[in-house]
Amino acid sequence: MANETVGNRIKERLNGRSIPKQRVYDKTKEKESIFFRLPKEIEHYVYIPEFRPEMIYLYALISDYYNSEEGYAFPSVGTLSIRYGRNEGTTRQHLKVLQAVGLLEITHREGYSSIYRPLYPLKEADFYGVFPEAMEERKKAETQVEKERQRSKAKRKFRSVDNQESVVNQEQQPMTLKEMLDWL
Repeated sequence: MANETVGNRIKERLNGRSIPKQRVYDKTKEKESIFFRLPKEIEHYVYIPEFRPEMIYLYALISDYYNSEEGYAFPSVGTLSIRYGRNEGTTRQHLKVLQAVGLLEITHREGYSSIYRPLYPLKEADFYGVFPEAMEERKKAETQVEKERQRSKAKRKFRSVDNQESVVNQEQQPMTLKEMLDWL
């Protein structure tokens, strides 16, 4: 229900404008590097309680700024915050989280922008060894998904039974004149 509200708000803001039809992105067919490439293992980090999925985008931005010849990225926090869509304070906090979980090395320089080195995420087994609380959060998420599946399955079954009973009831009761006219 909340998603419908968000969708409606977006449609209202579009004010009748339509979004141009786009082709499907198939990463195997892209020759240009117009997309961020991310290590798959980063997906596990979303289960760290202090980590927010949007921080993966900040990691991607820094990776995009990474200069292999220099060995680091050096955008200012202001530049990062503009591209990240968050204010500088939030951007700084999220940079600290990325550093704390081992995804980012930050070197502060007096009078200059800090320099950043994006680090490879831990492999799954190592990750959950270092962050056991993340495994607990993942199990909670999996349990929640399973409960949602069961609820959805029960709703479908109930609707099916309800529809069958409705058909039986319609067959047993004669139509009123209004129902007949509506039917015609």
